[in-house]
Amino acid sequence: MNSESPPQRDNASGLDQCIETLRFLHATELVRSGKYLEAEATLSPKGMVPETARELDLLARINAHQERFEEAARYWQAALKKEPGNSSYETCLEQLSDIQDGKGLSDGESNTAFRVSIGVCVIVLIFGLLYWSHRTTPVPVKGTLIEDKAAQSAPNSPSNIVVPPAATDTSTAFNNHQFQEAIEQLQQSQKSQIQTIIGQIAAIQTNQAVLLDGQNASRMQATALGESIAELKRQQAEAQHAIELTRSELLILTTAKAPATAAPELAPTHLPNPSDFNPGTPGVTISAQNNNWVISFDSGLFDRDEHFKIGAKARLESVAKALVQTQAKFTIHIIGLAEDEHPTWPWSSAQSYEELGLSRAKSVLIYLRGLEIFPTNKLSAGSGAATQRPFTSPNINNRSVVLEIAPD
Repeated sequence: MNSESPPQRDNASGLDQCIETLRFLHATELVRSGKYLEAEATLSPKGMVPETARELDLLARINAHQERFEEAARYWQAALKKEPGNSSYETCLEQLSDIQDGKGLSDGESNTAFRVSIGVCVIVLIFGLLYWSHRTTPVPVKGTLIEDKAAQSAPNSPSNIVVPPAATDTSTAFNNHQFQEAIEQLQQSQKSQIQTIIGQIAAIQTNQAVLLDGQNASRMQATALGESIAELKRQQAEAQHAIELTRSELLILTTAKAPATAAPELAPTHLPNPSDFNPGTPGVTISAQNNNWVISFDSGLFDRDEHFKIGAKARLESVAKALVQTQAKFTIHIIGLAEDEHPTWPWSSAQSYEELGLSRAKSVLIYLRGLEIFPTNKLSAGSGAATQRPFTSPNINNRSVVLEIAPD
């Protein structure tokens, strides 16, 4: 990111964060689709290690899913350094250590073991109840037969009570009927208990499905929110560019309406000799063309698109302050330079060198206005032609601007 303190730093920082979020969301979608290699390439462009903890965490999960445990541990340890004390990363490292030692089970195995244990318990309960019913069924019949034999083997008992055969059969049938009803009630109770257990298992499975649907819905909402934020940032950037373009066009129209006779006074005292001008920073070249100065930079000011290189703004500020110290009256026309460059991001479209050059000139215009040392109407921006490039193409130093200083 830009290490300097530009006037528009907040917007630039927010845009970079949005780009990082889009890259992370894109990698997450690739992981869900099983495209692990593409996800790793997105998170680690050109083999560079990500800078955020959540990207390191996602890389660790990708490696753990592919059983590359050492790589997963290394990424989680790096994420923990970014966010010390994060309980989630510490738990992942502990579980990974258990898996490597053969102590842990994955979530799928735990769920399977839980369901199998429930099924085994249900089967054991059913067999136990059926076995108990089978053992208790003959008991009343045996008791009845013993009573019948006792009654038949004691004809000479002191009571001299003789049980009629019909009465014995009726009592036996009654007892058998009672026990039969008890057995049926017990079997009905068993069926009810089994149905209750089956219902509880179904409820557990339904709750799991509902929780999973809720997680998926939350992920979709987070994805939609990220896309909305990215679209809002894009619209904000387009609006900012449109405002600057309108200002530039208004300045051109205002200048065109000036009387033709009001030519600027070209007194030689307005601008000193270029050889006497000290820009206050190395790598700056000043040349005279008619009554104007042309200030160019020996190395480019931009590393990509309209993003300033480190130290570029310091050079621009030094040149601007040196121009003010000349006490001369002048206007500054900023000419943006570019080549036919590939788009920075895969989802962006390539720009022509005229469009890219104009964007760079506007970025310098905005920065110089932010210094508040030049009148706003003394600054203008435009795109340079291919013949105005200071270096033979292709050359990254052509990613720059030229300042055309004219007496006012």
